[in-house]
Amino acid sequence: MAKFDREIARFRGNEADYRKRGILLMEAAYPRAVVALFGIHLPFSPLLFGLDIDFANYDTWPVSVRFINPFTGDGVTAEQLPNLVPIGKKVHISGEGVDGEVLTGQPLVQSHAGHSPFLCHRGVREYHNHPAHSGDPWALHRGSAEGRLARIIELVHKYGVAPAQPTFQVQARFAGYQVPQPVE
Repeated sequence: MAKFDREIARFRGNEADYRKRGILLMEAAYPRAVVALFGIHLPFSPLLFGLDIDFANYDTWPVSVRFINPFTGDGVTAEQLPNLVPIGKKVHISGEGVDGEVLTGQPLVQSHAGHSPFLCHRGVREYHNHPAHSGDPWALHRGSAEGRLARIIELVHKYGVAPAQPTFQVQARFAGYQVPQPVE
């Protein structure tokens, strides 16, 4: 619980900066933090998605990250999320107490039929528990910034919020045409 409290205190220390970027901490009660991410660079600053970050048994285990509607707590589908695909070969992520590189080219959000989408990145429980990453145990990353609240928020903001672009859809409806009658 002390490590959870430290992560929340670090967030609160930078809360004004996070708010200016559309990142709001909506709930912080051990073991969960709920964060809402808004596209403030878009018209009307829409809510893009929320994160439910579970710090249970942190940092013996990495945090668990679920994508949610932060108002209802309901999970969202992969189709409701931005792509979160880093572009380029390596990307440097930095922020409050965060310094590291991300290998790119693979979507950061993965989903399997019948399962919720998950953040596929070091420091996230779903990544380390996935059979494809059995050679990359959490113990190798425990002392690093991986799995820290700030790191996860920066990663998701950089690839899921900042690149979001407005899309517009125009729909025309043809209701018919009436030929005017000649006046007699």
